[in-house]
Amino acid sequence: MRKIVFVSMGVLILFIACSRGYLKDGSVSPAFELTRSYWVAPLPFLVRGPGITPDKFTRDRAYDYLTMQLQKTNLFYMKDKYTIQTEIDKMGLSRVPGIGSEKACEVAKKVGAELVIVTDLTLEPEGGGLPVLAFIQILDVKTKTVFYSGRGRAINPASYEAAAEVAIDNALNALLKKL
Repeated sequence: MRKIVFVSMGVLILFIACSRGYLKDGSVSPAFELTRSYWVAPLPFLVRGPGITPDKFTRDRAYDYLTMQLQKTNLFYMKDKYTIQTEIDKMGLSRVPGIGSEKACEVAKKVGAELVIVTDLTLEPEGGGLPVLAFIQILDVKTKTVFYSGRGRAINPASYEAAAEVAIDNALNALLKKL
């Protein structure tokens, strides 16, 4: 009986470790000075998924969660999201599904930021859960160098919003470990 329990526990642990539900991966550039603070322009998220039209609430909640997590580090000072959105509108980028790094850096520079954060959330409808994949890049505005890239996945059976928060935490994991 004990042997069956141990084998079952081993299979369960292996299943959890190999699950698509959890992914934490990231890379911090050696050029990223983690001993000083930065003004940052987090751009509105690109949210996508097959047959999914995420509402404004989902986008705003995930955006607010990311900025709160980064502000807790005392390394990042956030530019106001309404100022950023106004600049995006002025540049005619509001209808663009995703803003490339060149334009992202231009937006950030115009609002007085040193770094820009570009985030993609992919919502994947799947049986038994609501998986979300987050991809976060932090770029230097002047050099357009990627200082950080991170990705994380999470599944939450309750809501995409909750899954997005865990996916963002997972995507930031490598950066937060360096601080």
